[in-house]
Amino acid sequence: MVKSSVRARIAGTIALAAASALLPAAPASGTPVDGEVSAGAYALGGGACEVQTASDGKVTSTFQPGDGGRTATSTADFLARDGGDRESVHGHSETSSTGVAVARDGALGKVTFTAQQQVTMTDDRASDCGLRIVDDTQAEALVRVRRRGRLRIAWESGGAGVIEQILVSRNGTLKFNDFLPGEQGTASIRVGRGRFRIYTHFSTRVGEDEVATHDTVTRKGDYSTVVTFRR
Repeated sequence: MVKSSVRARIAGTIALAAASALLPAAPASGTPVDGEVSAGAYALGGGACEVQTASDGKVTSTFQPGDGGRTATSTADFLARDGGDRESVHGHSETSSTGVAVARDGALGKVTFTAQQQVTMTDDRASDCGLRIVDDTQAEALVRVRRRGRLRIAWESGGAGVIEQILVSRNGTLKFNDFLPGEQGTASIRVGRGRFRIYTHFSTRVGEDEVATHDTVTRKGDYSTVVTFRR
């Protein structure tokens, strides 16, 4: 059974936003690094079941060099009821996304994105709603480069989380774009003077088909992406 505190929280059902709605708007200013991180969660599937959620929604935080970094955190509770209005499956998610920037000589020195995610699902009945819960981190920075050099990109993920995408572009032109780049890796791209957009997307998910009836499964994920300017 769902705890009364969770049931009370879910009583005020909130419509779920699509995953694409979590994409942060591109920042724009004259600072060496303007960044934004977001944290959120959403549900997929559900079939004929009624899926309810109560959450903090998409939470964003902006960061710049010298501010020590900023973190966005979001929690959510999910509940699916079958056709007989019986509690079939419920879950809980916690997402924390952080961005830190370092400037050198009025331009990009380094930008670091990190996240910790945890999603838990309990299957309360044998009825199958096909529910999936996704923890979602998206992070972005608009950075200034003052001289020719390279951007070194290093990424790493652990647990059940997956890096969905890493992207670097200039004026809408892709310089680097890797979907599902793997748990660990590096890349280096040549750059000149200008403003560049860096974007990363990371998620951790659990599905009802992974959970035995009357059992609970917890998935945890963490990641980091570090972009450094080098001459």
